[in-house]
Amino acid sequence: MNALPQGTILQGKSNQYKIVKKLGQGSFGITYLATVRIGGPLGYIESDARVAVKEFFMHEINDRDADGAKVTSGSKGGIYDGYKKKFVDEAKNLSKLQHPHIVKVIEYFEANDTVYYVMEYIDGGSLDDYINERGRLDAYETIKIAKQIGEALSFMHSKQMLHLDLKPGNVMIRDNGQPVLIDFGLSKQYDENGNPESSTTVGGGTPGYAPTEQADYQDGEGFPVTMDVYAFGGTMYKMLTGKRPPKASVILNDGFPTSDLKECGVDDEIINCIAKAMAPKKKERYQTVKDFVSAIEKNAATATSKKKQDEELEVYVIEKQDYSPKTDNDQDKDKDNDKNKGNDKNQNQDQGKNKESRANAKENVDEAELSPTQMTILGNEYFNGSNGKKKNHAEAMKWYRKAAEKGNANALFRIGYMYENGKSVKKDYAEAMKWYRKAAEKGHAEAIFCIGFFYLLGNGVKHDHSLAMKCFKKANEKGYARAAYWVGYMYENGDGVEKDLFEAKKCYKKAAKEGYYPAKEEYIRLNSIIIAIAVGFILQVIYPACWLWTLLSEKYSYPSWWYLGPIWGGGFLACLSAFAFVDKKPAIPLFVIWGILIIETISLYWIIS
Repeated sequence: MNALPQGTILQGKSNQYKIVKKLGQGSFGITYLATVRIGGPLGYIESDARVAVKEFFMHEINDRDADGAKVTSGSKGGIYDGYKKKFVDEAKNLSKLQHPHIVKVIEYFEANDTVYYVMEYIDGGSLDDYINERGRLDAYETIKIAKQIGEALSFMHSKQMLHLDLKPGNVMIRDNGQPVLIDFGLSKQYDENGNPESSTTVGGGTPGYAPTEQADYQDGEGFPVTMDVYAFGGTMYKMLTGKRPPKASVILNDGFPTSDLKECGVDDEIINCIAKAMAPKKKERYQTVKDFVSAIEKNAATATSKKKQDEELEVYVIEKQDYSPKTDNDQDKDKDNDKNKGNDKNQNQDQGKNKESRANAKENVDEAELSPTQMTILGNEYFNGSNGKKKNHAEAMKWYRKAAEKGNANALFRIGYMYENGKSVKKDYAEAMKWYRKAAEKGHAEAIFCIGFFYLLGNGVKHDHSLAMKCFKKANEKGYARAAYWVGYMYENGDGVEKDLFEAKKCYKKAAKEGYYPAKEEYIRLNSIIIAIAVGFILQVIYPACWLWTLLSEKYSYPSWWYLGPIWGGGFLACLSAFAFVDKKPAIPLFVIWGILIIETISLYWIIS
């Protein structure tokens, strides 16, 4: 064991650190968990504060002397000294990176003939552990984490620093779910001209996350941001599939493995983004992390909404049923009730009763005794592998078809879903559309929503955003929360309908109240923009109007230029906000008003003086 013994005291520049245990060891260092001993006039006081201490220790070169602490390097001291300098530079560079998603370096110091630096201790597991516990992450969570990692990487790059070993194992997840980049052992600092500040090679990185050129990269070949972009793409691949991405040489020879992502239901546009980030040729990748994140964000709304929809379909529950034989009158009632299926709110209200009735269901039941809704429930059980049934999509499809023959709207919808996602049948958007239409004719809200999505994406039909909007509106009227979100999205972007921020805000608010959580963030964002523009408009209209009134009423008291500057500046920023976030049309009148009021101000001052 080359690690420091438990209880070892390290003297830092400001505090002492007591080693608790070893957390991990790599090629260039050992990381420990330690507690802080705070110095004062009466000596050092033990505290409960915990930190991570990284020690520079090359296990192939270094050893320890008899006291178990001091580091020796034998005949290879020259190599050791070179990498030791790099380790110090790493600590210095990290101390400059003050970012919420980058581990904070508290201090660095020399002791035991080596170097240490002290970091905040992140009381959570790695992203790799987080993924393995869950199998894989959904698109919504992946994109949320990726955006935060992207912010950290972009910040590093703005400081002319590369990570060069980004992977899920080098990302920690705080208890609040926030990701933090750690382990900058391969990182490299560059000057403003793109030249490396140290002469050591960058290392080959981790297979699956390092591009082919990283192993052969030589100093002086510019600032290769695309190597971090590649690793970022590999990290997203692992999050979405739960699998380590193939080596770069495999992708070079066999192409990017889209099948793994498709099997996990990842949106095609997101797959294309990751494939581009991991392109074998660096010139074919995104050239900055910001470009990659922007591309992901552009498709995030579609990808996350569709993915969340798919996941919720896995536990799709229809209205209350029981398995007791039905009379002719009951069968008639079922047919009438089927016409009103598809409303999520009603389904959720009866979910508890569903569980009770299914618990009393018989394993073997005469098909003739089952109503169409009971057949659909049986299909759901085979689809999900619930209520003692083994998961069997083919058997689920059989029961959906039986229920669909009797006109059950939920069964019609489920068959559409099976064709859309290739569950037990070949994926066929046109066939899925046919079944969704049949369900929609019976008033199924989610089927209407899916038809709108097909028109929006051009799946099995010609792109028609106006028709998509009509479908979203109709599903929204039936109380479908995700439809309300998409109506808001369409209004905000003027997609298939005239742009209307206030209508978009109203729809986002409705979707958020009905439990569709992505809508809450959109509502807050859009509300902030509207408030900013409104405040700017008030600055430009209300204040000058008051001053003009004082002039006409012969009680004139015009403010000084010190007041006017911020007021007109705020108005101008509101104009720019409208131009950038809303549309050019409403921005033009704001600019005109702003210009007129500037002229008014100058004229009034000239008249008064």
